[in-house]
Amino acid sequence: MTLTPFDLVITLGFFGLTIALSTALGLGLTRQWLTAGARTLLQLGGLGYLLAIAGDGNNILWALGVTAAVIALGSFNIYKQVQGLPRWVYGAIALGLGSAVTLSTAVIVGLILGPPQWDLPLLWFAISAAIATPASHGTAQTALILNQSLARQRRQKKFQPRSAIDQSSTQSYDDVADGDWVSDWDWGNDDVADSPSAQPATAPPQLTWGDRRRQAIRQGVTPILNGLLTAGIATIPLFLSGQLLGTIPPLIAVSLQITTLFASAFVTLVGAGTAAYLIAITDQEL
Repeated sequence: MTLTPFDLVITLGFFGLTIALSTALGLGLTRQWLTAGARTLLQLGGLGYLLAIAGDGNNILWALGVTAAVIALGSFNIYKQVQGLPRWVYGAIALGLGSAVTLSTAVIVGLILGPPQWDLPLLWFAISAAIATPASHGTAQTALILNQSLARQRRQKKFQPRSAIDQSSTQSYDDVADGDWVSDWDWGNDDVADSPSAQPATAPPQLTWGDRRRQAIRQGVTPILNGLLTAGIATIPLFLSGQLLGTIPPLIAVSLQITTLFASAFVTLVGAGTAAYLIAITDQEL
């Protein structure tokens, strides 16, 4: 199956209707739509040519190369979304995420599919991308939420009254709760800060480091968890759609999609847990 110039006209027609509808609604996004459309054409067009070259025959080096490229893109996505971490943390997250993606892809391609597909670069690319894309987003979400939460805690600690600092100096990190801090409004007003009657009637919930870590990881893995809940009912995964378009028998396509989804959930949790652990180390160093 090949695309003709008429097919391209239809494709651009859909995009033109999108821009026209956006303009009619007064969204003011015409420039953004044009930029996004141009980048889509260039990025996916370039990717298509690269995959055409890489997919010419069985080559395990090409297969590992395209997998490394997928991992690099996922790591770059984490770097763009989460700012302010030490460079070594980004490298360590990429290493942990990349190892899990490569191992999962190798198990699916080598053990489940087996020869002669085990060294097909296009197959490695499709499976690794299906695993790494949600995993990188979940890892970035976890790192972003946890980093912001700890940054707020550090800002609050700067305005902690001297008496609270002296008391907390003998406590462990996990024992320090948000309820011990005074607000920015109270800073600089010793009478208000030290007066028992000035304290809020209801103290905010006390969050330990473990609470923050669990909350961040939970939010990071929620998208892939929701994807598992709705797969086959509310949504049809793109990986499955591509397999069906490639005339793979439906039962084989579905079984491979299930395996890929479960592998993606595992890699997402590995990436999120790694990010949380590394951010904890950097926070204790500050």
